[in-house]
Amino acid sequence: MTKHLLPCPKCDADLTIDVGQAGQTISCGECHAEVEVPTMRGIRGLPTVAGSSSLGSAEPQWSRRQGILFATGLPVLVVALGVATYLLYLRSLVDTSRPDDRLRATEEVKIDQMTPLEVWGIWQQVRDLRLQRLEIPQHEKNRRYAQNLFIFAMISVGVSVLGLGTMILSFFLRSPPDGKKPAPPRAQK
Repeated sequence: MTKHLLPCPKCDADLTIDVGQAGQTISCGECHAEVEVPTMRGIRGLPTVAGSSSLGSAEPQWSRRQGILFATGLPVLVVALGVATYLLYLRSLVDTSRPDDRLRATEEVKIDQMTPLEVWGIWQQVRDLRLQRLEIPQHEKNRRYAQNLFIFAMISVGVSVLGLGTMILSFFLRSPPDGKKPAPPRAQK
């Protein structure tokens, strides 16, 4: 908070006050006289203590740019993390397990136990069917779907990191005092 200098009416010593003391009575440290602190409007007219400006105070001064960056980064962070969480939840529900390999093994045993004429007959039936478009197994479709969900979840996490970075950046940006723009550097001759 900005400190102001109030002169003592008896000994002219400078008393350090702030706006929180407006209207109170304080004691002079030099002559111990009772001094009444003026109203807030009166305090504003007093000289300030060097180094006690509001820029160095404990209360941070946010510029409009900082507020916009923070207000943009926060919802981006929250929404992107929510989307990533939802996508990872959906991914956990997808069944990517392969069908039982034992079934395939029993079919191979059946073929091994057939006579050559039985195998020849099955081969002729398959040959007559001609090659048809191979259907992608369901477990493979599920695996690809789960992989896409994971990729989109990681993209959402990346967007949330950008939102967090924007919020952090808003803390480090400082506007020049009194709203003045800094002077551009001069070219040396």
